[in-house]
Amino acid sequence: MQSRNLLRQELRGLEAGAELALGGGFTLSGSLLSVWGEERTPERVDPADRIPPLSGRLALAGPVGTGRLELAARFADRQDRLSPRDRVDPRIDPRGTAGFAVLDAVYALPLGRGATLQLRAENLFDRRYREHGSGLDAPGRSFGLALELGYGR
Repeated sequence: MQSRNLLRQELRGLEAGAELALGGGFTLSGSLLSVWGEERTPERVDPADRIPPLSGRLALAGPVGTGRLELAARFADRQDRLSPRDRVDPRIDPRGTAGFAVLDAVYALPLGRGATLQLRAENLFDRRYREHGSGLDAPGRSFGLALELGYGR
């Protein structure tokens, strides 16, 4: 397929986020992303390339022991509104990308002097999914350990 400059491309989007303090150090936060795109040439009107599906995140965080625990649900809707280039892109199934929802958990333990130890558990229910346009299936359930060092604290 040949790429060329388009006469017109229109993109519309909405990104929103909010955080609510629940008391006792607990917070509820969320974000939502929606994008719509269209490409117009003299011959046709098509969906724009690589437009992500409706997606978002909802998280509850609060103190647990001497650290902070966050449980977060990430989700994306199905994306089957594909451009002609998307349909031949090997990273995208020509029928579209399936929607998904996964649950993650992070426990952050302050160690002092700007250091924090993080224990991560992602995709707790081991769901098979793919971020639209990535070309890779996400890893299954995964666990990680990270040491975060801050300066000037």
